Amino acid sequence: GQSESVQEPLFLILPRISRCLCAWRNNERACLLLRQKVITTQITQQQNEIYSH
Repeated sequence: GQSESVQEPLFLILPRISRCLCAWRNNERACLLLRQKVITTQITQQQNEIYSH
């Protein structure tokens, strides 16, 4: 389906999440910044796809 092409495969997301959880134990702020960056990157990629069509 089309939704599959928009979402990243789980094997790409899971390491990121587990890494974030490890970082969260050590540094909550670092985790929040990382998550923010990931979300921003995903939004930018989606916008680029929209504009390129």
